[in-house]
Amino acid sequence: MAIKIGFIQLRGAGDCLIAVPIAKFLYDKGMSIEWVIDEKFYTAFKYAVPYVNFHPLSVEEKTIQSNIRNPYWFETPRQMLIDAGCDEVISFPYEETLHFDKIGMPSRLIDPVAIRAKDLRLAFHTTFDQFKYAVCNVPFEEKWNLDIRRDLKREEEFYNKVIKSKKKPYVVTHLTGAMGRIQFNLDTKAFIESIGLKNHEIIDISPLSDNIFDWITIIEKSSCFIGLDSFYVNLIDQMNLKIPKYFIRRSPLNFTPVLRNNWDFLPIKLASDEPHELKF
Repeated sequence: MAIKIGFIQLRGAGDCLIAVPIAKFLYDKGMSIEWVIDEKFYTAFKYAVPYVNFHPLSVEEKTIQSNIRNPYWFETPRQMLIDAGCDEVISFPYEETLHFDKIGMPSRLIDPVAIRAKDLRLAFHTTFDQFKYAVCNVPFEEKWNLDIRRDLKREEEFYNKVIKSKKKPYVVTHLTGAMGRIQFNLDTKAFIESIGLKNHEIIDISPLSDNIFDWITIIEKSSCFIGLDSFYVNLIDQMNLKIPKYFIRRSPLNFTPVLRNNWDFLPIKLASDEPHELKF
């Protein structure tokens, strides 16, 4: 009987996508993968990743905003996976709170991860995606062996719905992240003209579909992609798409994914980039 491995990676969609090659690597080793995912992404990932058995979990958004200790994040999905008969549960990376539930600790993510890294003899000077792979003993190069099933007929129908003029070139943008909570303002028209793309239509990725994978064909056929750190940046990079692309960072460097497919980085400076004065 195959060993059952349980994954807890509920959201965001980009974080889920980063973990997909980990699941495939373990699946190819003969393991059975059970994965609890947010209901919003369940249908899309269930079709795209058929070698994983996904379990949907729903929650009222207002109950989890700024409440990382809500059982939705770890306790509930962990019990679901135990009930599913999993031999091991891998969480990305909230389970440490059960062991390090310190009074006043504001986050399950920052402090406990450093503790876990030390316990596992891993250096936490790596990025968060490298950390996921290291914890699972999966080679980081596997991140770019993304194996997803595409619904090409559905993608083409969506392309025909969104792209009205097949003769006019277009640029795809995605300037909203974190499920709509982060918005980056860019004068897209002026920017694309500055890089020589004149008379291009601007197609902004928006909630026109309830399936995030529907946009693949549109992105593939675009003249350029400009995007905030998000699911679509990870999708383009992990699929090794060769279109010109521009990346807008929204997080400190260790919480920014490693990208390797010839991205141009827009020079965005974050408050977290400021050097900290050392006091002795």
